[in-house]
Amino acid sequence: MKIISQLIYVEPNRKEGYNFGFFIKLYNRGTSNRVQLIGECNNCGIVNTDNEAYKKTLWEIEHNGLICKKLQSKLECSAIIMPCFIRPMSEDGKDDIYTHMLTSQAIKTDIEPIKRVDRQYANMIISAKKVLSNLGFDVKDKIIMTGFSASSKFALRFALLYPELVSSVIAGGMSAVPCLPIKELDGEVLNYPLGVNDYQELMKKPFNKEEYKKIKQYLFMGDLDENDPVKYDDCVTEEERQIIYKIYDESIQKRWTKMVDIIKKLHLTNIHTYLIKGVAHSPQGIDSIIDENLNYIIQLNATDLQNQNDSTAHHTLN
Repeated sequence: MKIISQLIYVEPNRKEGYNFGFFIKLYNRGTSNRVQLIGECNNCGIVNTDNEAYKKTLWEIEHNGLICKKLQSKLECSAIIMPCFIRPMSEDGKDDIYTHMLTSQAIKTDIEPIKRVDRQYANMIISAKKVLSNLGFDVKDKIIMTGFSASSKFALRFALLYPELVSSVIAGGMSAVPCLPIKELDGEVLNYPLGVNDYQELMKKPFNKEEYKKIKQYLFMGDLDENDPVKYDDCVTEEERQIIYKIYDESIQKRWTKMVDIIKKLHLTNIHTYLIKGVAHSPQGIDSIIDENLNYIIQLNATDLQNQNDSTAHHTLN
């Protein structure tokens, strides 16, 4: 068996719709040329220059124990797509614009070159497919989005915005704030990233709820996790914070319990949750989650997908 591992850097290409470069990490055991795309946003702190973002993202994709790499190690043929997005300070200098989390501020900013990084990433996926096709690979249509902490938010929010591009999501340390495919809950209007009330305004098209419900989502968090981005102004607006506190809770752990209840109430059977005992803000436990659900994650068998229903959707792991 010949294993091929290759790291490709794609330069920024404004004509193709992205102002930043990105990495493609290809891994092929030599048994198939059918490539599964895996997406994860870089999560390398505040970076103000392209060169700094390039260096930190290169280190991240080569050395960090990322969820995308854990998933890739279990697949026959796959390619990780990781952007080199900067995370600059806002114009007033008070906060950074959290592109790596795909916050509402990041989506709505008109600052170049970070304007609409969500669209830029969607265009990177298109270009990555061309690169891999030119190398002789048969590329699957949809991408699996993964992430931990800030990049988990990017994964969940990108899937909400582009449900037609995404097959599955694995998101850890996501602070118990899901993306709901509804416009309001308990009398509160849910704009992006909490819901889809303003989706038409942001995307210039109706929200495709049926496509979104096809996306298998695996959300996990440690029961000792106290890393709560909802407290910080670069992560949420004050309006979003108050809605989160009202609908879910101020406590991140109580929020998780309420989140699971809401998912059940809304019959979102495509969302599966894992609360891992004895774990703080760490991706510990992800290997067993991937192993248990691998066929569902890669959407191998349509019959199996239909059989993974609400009765097995919510777990507590020791």
